[in-house]
Amino acid sequence: MGEFHDSNIADMRYVFGLPLLVGAITFLPWVVSPEDPLDSKNLPGLITIFIAPLIVFSLTSMFSKLSTTVSDGKISLVFKYGFPKKEILFSEIKSAELQKVTNWWGSGVKIMRHGSMWRAWGNTAIAIQKHDGRRIVIGSDNPDELLQAIRSGLGN
Repeated sequence: MGEFHDSNIADMRYVFGLPLLVGAITFLPWVVSPEDPLDSKNLPGLITIFIAPLIVFSLTSMFSKLSTTVSDGKISLVFKYGFPKKEILFSEIKSAELQKVTNWWGSGVKIMRHGSMWRAWGNTAIAIQKHDGRRIVIGSDNPDELLQAIRSGLGN
């Protein structure tokens, strides 16, 4: 089997929109406040207006792209900046199937009841059932091709 690369890229409206929303929410009370906004006792509020959107943008940017590589008897998952990352050996995999997920789950790494979800965006993913009973759900922009590569690696 050859090497297969797949990406899962978040919608840019999410990556930039969420920090803008957080910025607007933190900025609004500052604007409508009857006190002088530049007063020294409002310094924590001023810092929050600028820091909160930067933190949210950093996190959304970090989880905005998931790269999946299927090769050498394993599946490698890594996010945009090289962290977090995970490897799943084919010997650990019992089965793999397509699964629909909602965008309410968001992006990043989510701990679920019987496993974890790794995705940047989208509503179709690959659910991997491991021999130990845990599941790993992997987001993909090309779920059919990724599933085919995994099944090919498993010998199915």
